[in-house]
Amino acid sequence: MAAFVEQAVVGQQEVRRIVGLDEAWKLLANLATARWLQDTYKLARSYGIQNIAIVHRLSDLTAAGAAGSEQAQLAVGLLQDTQTQVVFQQPPGELSLMRELLGLNEFEAEVVSSLPVGMALWRVNRRSFVVRHELTSDEEWVVDTDQKLTANTGGLMHAERGG
Repeated sequence: MAAFVEQAVVGQQEVRRIVGLDEAWKLLANLATARWLQDTYKLARSYGIQNIAIVHRLSDLTAAGAAGSEQAQLAVGLLQDTQTQVVFQQPPGELSLMRELLGLNEFEAEVVSSLPVGMALWRVNRRSFVVRHELTSDEEWVVDTDQKLTANTGGLMHAERGG
């Protein structure tokens, strides 16, 4: 399976691809996969790929392996190699780690802690911008996972949000 994925991603270098890794912490927990991801990040331009790794919290990355493990180091390395970071609102308990791993200044950390839904701090080559994300109706189904979660929890999530 890994050979198939690698061939699909980097096999035809004249084809440009976007590789999206949802719940990236789970993939990084496997050392062989983490090493492969490091290679694809380092060689992305020559492979003609754009990597997008999605995690809900940065602490998910540090949980990819035991403290000081190769997996945890690779996860943090991938984060630091990322030129564009999009950070949505984070709970206060994450801010210290975010400041450390992303190099956020005090103002950026404060902004991240208070962003409303749909707003994000974009860091592009270490320059920061607050960006409002707007979805078209055609895009909404891709990112709206609350509906499925609500269905799986018998409406508890919907009730908690006051809906």
